[in-house]
Amino acid sequence: MVLAESTEDAEIVGREEELGALARFIDDIDRGPAGLILEGEAGVGKTTLWRAAMRMAETKGHRVLATSGAPTETTLAFAGLVDLLGTVLNEVLPRLPMPQRRAMEATLLLSESKRPPTGRVISAALLTALRELSTTGPVLVAIDDVQWLDTPTANALSFAIRRLRGDRVALVFAIRSGERAALSLDLMRTPFADRVSRMELRPLSFGALRRLLLTRTDLRLTRHLLRRIHDTSGGNPFFALELARALARGNTPPEPGEPLPVPADLRLLLSDSIAQLPSATRDALAVAALLARPSIEAISSATTGSADDLRPAFDANVIEVAEGAIRFVHPLIRSVVYAQMPAADRARWQRRLVDIVSDVEESAHHLALVSFVPDEAVAFRLESAGDHARRRGAPLAAAGLLEHALRLTPEDQANERARRSLAAADAWVDSGDRRRAAALCEDVRRTIRHGPLRADALQRLADKDNAQTVAQAIAYAEEALREAAGDHRREVDVLLRLATLRHFRTEWHAAVDCATKALRVAEAAGDLDATASALTALGMYETFLGVGDPARHYRRAIELEGQVAAQTASSGIFGDPYWAPQTMLSDWQRKNGELDEARLLLDRQYQRAVEAGDEASRMLLCVHLAELETTAGSFDLAQRWNDEAMALADETEAARRRGLVLSSIAALEAYRGNLQGAGELAQQARTIADAFGDELLVAKTRAIRCFAELTAERYDSALTELGPSIEHPVLSVLPIAGDGIEALIGAGRTAEARKPLDELARYSERTGLRMFRLLVLRCRGLLSAAGGDVEGAIETLEDAAVLSAEIPLPFERARTLLALGQVLRRGKQKRRAREALDEAQAGFARLGARRWSERAAAELSRIGGRGPMRWELTPTERRVAQLVAEGLTNKEVAGALMSSVRAVEANLTRIYAKLGVRSRTELAHVLGGMKTS
Repeated sequence: MVLAESTEDAEIVGREEELGALARFIDDIDRGPAGLILEGEAGVGKTTLWRAAMRMAETKGHRVLATSGAPTETTLAFAGLVDLLGTVLNEVLPRLPMPQRRAMEATLLLSESKRPPTGRVISAALLTALRELSTTGPVLVAIDDVQWLDTPTANALSFAIRRLRGDRVALVFAIRSGERAALSLDLMRTPFADRVSRMELRPLSFGALRRLLLTRTDLRLTRHLLRRIHDTSGGNPFFALELARALARGNTPPEPGEPLPVPADLRLLLSDSIAQLPSATRDALAVAALLARPSIEAISSATTGSADDLRPAFDANVIEVAEGAIRFVHPLIRSVVYAQMPAADRARWQRRLVDIVSDVEESAHHLALVSFVPDEAVAFRLESAGDHARRRGAPLAAAGLLEHALRLTPEDQANERARRSLAAADAWVDSGDRRRAAALCEDVRRTIRHGPLRADALQRLADKDNAQTVAQAIAYAEEALREAAGDHRREVDVLLRLATLRHFRTEWHAAVDCATKALRVAEAAGDLDATASALTALGMYETFLGVGDPARHYRRAIELEGQVAAQTASSGIFGDPYWAPQTMLSDWQRKNGELDEARLLLDRQYQRAVEAGDEASRMLLCVHLAELETTAGSFDLAQRWNDEAMALADETEAARRRGLVLSSIAALEAYRGNLQGAGELAQQARTIADAFGDELLVAKTRAIRCFAELTAERYDSALTELGPSIEHPVLSVLPIAGDGIEALIGAGRTAEARKPLDELARYSERTGLRMFRLLVLRCRGLLSAAGGDVEGAIETLEDAAVLSAEIPLPFERARTLLALGQVLRRGKQKRRAREALDEAQAGFARLGARRWSERAAAELSRIGGRGPMRWELTPTERRVAQLVAEGLTNKEVAGALMSSVRAVEANLTRIYAKLGVRSRTELAHVLGGMKTS
């Protein structure tokens, strides 16, 4: 039998106002992203308007990506994504970055993947696809019954829509009243929320319902009977049509005053309609209701009937054929068929479907629902399906199937139960449910007394995001290490986990010991990937202690990762980019003044994180880039990186890492001179660090508050803020390393300053890092001056000034010149003092370091007499500079001064040369400092 394809109705009755709103919405897509939520009760006409929106978009030549949610598809991972991208895959796939393309191909079962694609890569791929498609024309994403969209697709789409900015992508979601769908709520929280509207579909009026029944049925109903149908249906068009059809099946119409001879509840009415179908048809409908994608072949195989069994359902307007697949005319019909199916019949059909359905995961789902007695063969099949789901990036589906596999594993097979528990735990972690994952790992820890499975459980529990405290995580990791003895891969993983935890406790000697052992084990096993990870960890912890050759470790790790990537044909990020060798090497280069090289490495890592959709890593890389640009004196660019990092922290809800972002913002605010704001932000970061036991971040927030107080020349307060960190090696690793020493000198505690200065000097000698050599010279000069050796101080600070000219650290150079100018003034060398202070003040002003510019200006004012000043402007130049700093263009300045544009440009050239600036922004900063002085 061949069933006719469904046809769209020629006319939509009673929805003229809604159709007008839809037309305006479609016309507006060219302006950027927008959203529309169609909401109403079952049968009120949401799907009709959803289809109308698609027809309007197609008529205008827009691209339409559509899918319909269904109750049976909620557990079928990425069923919606297959629909959305099915017609555009050949166009989209070649335009995706390789990590996203591989992930998408694995997810849609177009290819195998050696590494399971993560949800974030798939989400990023969908975002890229939408953006690429929108470059050639507007795109409409249309989803009916969004409340039943499968979770992985909903998550990917949620990720994508929250990141749409100027893209020409519009979204239409239809949702039943009273239902909740996270995706529709996310649409209301997007950056374009002001362009998202909600359309509530109300019942049809009596006149509209009358026109509907006249155009959609052959019945000739009296006005009185039409009124009763309207009252009974409440103006619901689907209900009214079903009532009319039920009346048509009766022999005689009801008498006046007699109730309608049909149920007054839509579900009961549909149940009656279905009950009147032949038995073979009802069986076929039951199977269709159980299938995610019903087909004539699958239904006939399960019922052992024929395609003709479906004809009565088609004639009764219960099902239709769309794109070669069977589809219920309304989702409510499927729900009614499913609900009235006896449990025994449902189980019988599902047992048959296990071997009929070709989709591995759907088949396993049916098997799980009819399996109640532990059976290793069944458990193995479900586990295989779970692995299949995870390999294609569907961790939620994998977790459900693996939990079923665990449920059906015999109690006496403890190791199998433990192994499946850990597999399920990993799937739950990938799905974002760490609590359930931890519970499964805890079960394994309680039931497995010794061996590698216990080690695996403990290693997962030792994750700093799972354990309540770092101390508890360390205890788990140490026990895991004992259980992993002899297994090189497990030993390396646990040792590196333990090293990380020691790092957060600022126990770097212990961290170096763990990383060294991990490297030894990895090299002995010939494991290149593990060796690269161990080298990176060792280099980082050696950096903190100032021992070994970290840069060589990082470069060797990068080389090994390249070999692994070539062997596995993988271009993904290895582990967390926060710990990647490229990131660690860039930090080393930053501290050595190799800023361009560091920036290149970080930019590459950042782009890889973007392509992989790895927002947690991208957030951390933004922090590194912000710190780099702060060091380079590009405060505005640093702020943009910090802003992006905070937006990502809000998106990913990463509380612990939010503290790191806050500390980066606080440091920048302190450099700019917003000392109160910097202190408040640092305290917020400190609160987060205390909650997680992150002692390194605690020390960093202390150092930021110390720097803020030092900036204000409140030396005793600076030392109070720094607290015990003054005795801690953390001083040798922070960008503001010498502040504690300068605070001690400023507070007159010179004897106490010698010990940390000697420590800093030894660190500088061991590492050879130029930033720290500069800090040592400056602190030594200030200490000599404080001890009365002005001549020796000047000599040391002149060496520091020479070094500061060789490395691109503009803030540190200005700070060094300020120190030199102060000491020269004390030595009565006024001209040289004025030159040094003049350059320091201009440098601070260019950077926008307001409070430091004020300090330099104050020092200048203390020099007696009046000397020539490099940045002194003529009255005309001053007026031009003032107008430009206020934001006027050259043409506007020329008009205000009744001069020519060429004359203004000539004045600007002289102004830039005198003030040592390169842009209008720098000019505004310098003028601000000049007004202060």
